Amino acid sequence: MPETALKIPPVRFYLAEQTRTSHELVDKRAEAFDLTLAEGVTQFLRFMYRGISAIEAGLDESHAARIFPLWSERKRAAMIGAELAETALAWSEDEVTQQALDFRSEAEVWGALYVLEGSRLGARILVNRSELMSKSDFFQETARCRYWPEFLVQLEQADMRLDDRAGMAEGACRAFAAFPG
Repeated sequence: MPETALKIPPVRFYLAEQTRTSHELVDKRAEAFDLTLAEGVTQFLRFMYRGISAIEAGLDESHAARIFPLWSERKRAAMIGAELAETALAWSEDEVTQQALDFRSEAEVWGALYVLEGSRLGARILVNRSELMSKSDFFQETARCRYWPEFLVQLEQADMRLDDRAGMAEGACRAFAAFPG
């Protein structure tokens, strides 16, 4: 009787399953903003900035550029911060300075990158919800870029090399937790 090879699902499906609760919580928090109002778009950008800046700072400290050469091109916190600086709403010191997350392994770095790259897909879905969003640099950047397929190839290669899906899931969950509640 021939043996059948056990097919392991792609790592993105594993990560989606392992982070489902965290992802749904962030989505629920994001849905609270009225993106048809200028203040709602600004509040959403603040929400994204707080999460993304903490994740990016942690990835910088973890030397993400060594394992993901396109890292410097993919960062968005500075762009969001610049866009927010043009608004009339004041920032608290806590919002401006985010504590870097601690990613303890290369697998955790890949998990955090999965969250950041995936957030572009979510933002791309939102860009057409209102005219205000189409004027936002953040939303325009997400509407233009098509990084996800290329990223998935690199994520799969990392998965095969590292064999640490649990570490990737831990990094992704830690990244999702950076978005304020």
